Amino acid sequence: MLAGLALVLAPAAVADGGGGGSYLAVGNDYDFTLSNTGATAWRGFYLVAPSGVTFVGGTTGNEGSATCTVGQPDGVPNEIECAPLALNILPPTGSVAFVATTSAKALCGTTFQLFVSFDGVAYSHAADLGAAAGCGVEAVTLIAPPLLHGTPIVGRTIRASPPIWSVTPTHVAYVWQRCAGSSCATIDGASGLTLVLTKRDVGHRIRVVSAATIEGTQHRAMSSALAVR
Repeated sequence: MLAGLALVLAPAAVADGGGGGSYLAVGNDYDFTLSNTGATAWRGFYLVAPSGVTFVGGTTGNEGSATCTVGQPDGVPNEIECAPLALNILPPTGSVAFVATTSAKALCGTTFQLFVSFDGVAYSHAADLGAAAGCGVEAVTLIAPPLLHGTPIVGRTIRASPPIWSVTPTHVAYVWQRCAGSSCATIDGASGLTLVLTKRDVGHRIRVVSAATIEGTQHRAMSSALAVR
């Protein structure tokens, strides 16, 4: 069983039959948002994955809400059933987070069939579930900003170490800036990881600003500033 809640997103358009939803692919997990659009609370649900997808576990957002059993209700490994659900888990117009873990990496192109039960016994096909917008896009975080090394004296060279991101950039550009108070201006021609200090830098602070291109989006990071003597 997995701990914690799945990330809840607005579900995709649902079919008639009482429910629907969508998922994100994260590692070996499919993080679902399931929604009840019917007039009666769900008492159970199960998912059927394409042949070849093997479930190894699952849990709803409320750990005490249901027992999720791999291979049920029909005894095949690409099914997982969660029942019985407490009446307050999926009431009419309600939604719940559900995480299903598989034996292989989760893929955004997978389609799941959702079956729901309103009486705990009879199931009906509610919808085919696909990927939510942004499925599989890894969150980008800055692990370490660029760091400056060297003695900030005229004639010396200051070196910058590249920033470290959680996802490897396809391209990183650098500009150096000269700052006075809260105002900073770009230093012409300074676009690498080194800067030779000149008399123009005396009395100012210098810093480097990086722009990393990751999955088509630009992410900025800057170093702390050094006062030039």
